[in-house]
Amino acid sequence: MCPRPTFTSCLKPVSMIAAAVLLAACQIAPQYSDPGAAILPTLPSNLVAPIHSKSVPDIRPIQSEMQVTDQSGHGVNNLWQRLRKGFAIVPLDGKAAERMAIHERWYRDRPEHLERVFTRAQLYLFDIVEATEQSGLPLEIALLPAVESAFMPTATSSAAADGLWQFIAPTARRYDRKVHLFLDQRRDVRAATRAALRYLQDLRLRYGGDMQLALAAYNCGEGCVDEHIRRAKARGLQGRFEDLDLNRETANYVPRLLALTKLVAEGVDSNRMSPLGLPPMQNAPYFSAVPIRRDIDVSRAAELYGLSLQEFKALNPQHKKPVIVATAREEVLVPIDRANAFAEALLNIHGPMSTWTTVVVNQPTLPSVLASRHGTSTKTLQEVNGIKPEHLIKTGSTVLVPRNSTAGEITSAVSEAAVINTTPIVVSMKVTVRRGESWKHLVARMNAQGLRVTANMIQTYNPKLRLRAGPMTIRIPAIAQATAT
Repeated sequence: MCPRPTFTSCLKPVSMIAAAVLLAACQIAPQYSDPGAAILPTLPSNLVAPIHSKSVPDIRPIQSEMQVTDQSGHGVNNLWQRLRKGFAIVPLDGKAAERMAIHERWYRDRPEHLERVFTRAQLYLFDIVEATEQSGLPLEIALLPAVESAFMPTATSSAAADGLWQFIAPTARRYDRKVHLFLDQRRDVRAATRAALRYLQDLRLRYGGDMQLALAAYNCGEGCVDEHIRRAKARGLQGRFEDLDLNRETANYVPRLLALTKLVAEGVDSNRMSPLGLPPMQNAPYFSAVPIRRDIDVSRAAELYGLSLQEFKALNPQHKKPVIVATAREEVLVPIDRANAFAEALLNIHGPMSTWTTVVVNQPTLPSVLASRHGTSTKTLQEVNGIKPEHLIKTGSTVLVPRNSTAGEITSAVSEAAVINTTPIVVSMKVTVRRGESWKHLVARMNAQGLRVTANMIQTYNPKLRLRAGPMTIRIPAIAQATAT
């Protein structure tokens, strides 16, 4: 029986390194002068440094009460064994196989990197394997988040991809995942997994069952792969993955995944996982889903089942605000041994479980004014709503504010349509002063264009400005400009 991980053994300070890992997953450095030779990924030093005992605490064993079977119906108590049985992607050939060999050596030389990645994966991998089996896809796919995000659900790339599976927002919405002010389901561990698997199923069908091409398209898009297949066939080739002259990132994407799966297969077959950096992986669920019927503060949800905020967010990173909106049909993931107690605790709470609600501002508003109106500090209001210092809230913005006794739950219509727009409190604008024009005439002309300024206002914000004919840049309060919009 594999030991069951605790939260503290799986959590790392990922907020500071998430972006670095994602960028590293997409960057590669040439290793040979031959432009057709294999090329190797470059990872930051903080991921390849030796792991010390303080950074990866011992995993506390917990005996599972659940017997899990694989697709053949036989009991398997090691998730690595279950994965190994489901590997089915055709081996690479040609230059792609050479690139795979380079990636394999890279992984083999850095077991500490794999240990970090798969220690994090202990929270999520069972659920991903279950969903991948149900989708009918080969189980190599369950390891794709190791390549995409290093199993960090809050990882973000420079191309605005997000989550374990690195969806961009348009693709997420195409597969019915919500991305709005309150929620980003690209970071939802279960929802993103199921969307990614649907996408890969569609790609496999598009490419006649060829998972190598499907994976390449997952990385660079269908249009990219279709065009390179067309070019390959124009050269008399079959249009297989190894025939395509893809960009460096995509050309290494499939070899990198298959190099990793080869190491997993080797570790399982030889029963030597630890030297490769692959920690024990129990073939049993780590978490269970509990539906949320009323709005609840994220901090209160964490408190109800005895977790720190960081621990709660490791399983529920999709919530962008300090409140979980119940009308979004949300569920929270909780460690399976605490799920029943958490569900019961929710039922025993009477009255509001959230201290937040929303308001829509009907005119340009200073955060300090809104904060005072709702009994909170300007700093809190700005932090909760992502408002930069010295910025004004524009008309029509939905702002999260402390909830009073008369406020109701946040509706799905509000949460899904919510936007917040701000502008600097003082803005610069260009004007052209006409010959012989006075401040009075300039102000009248500006106000005729929809602004609300006075000569005194302009002189207050531009004390050294002297009126002269020609183009000038002047500073005005943003509220005077926002009123016009």
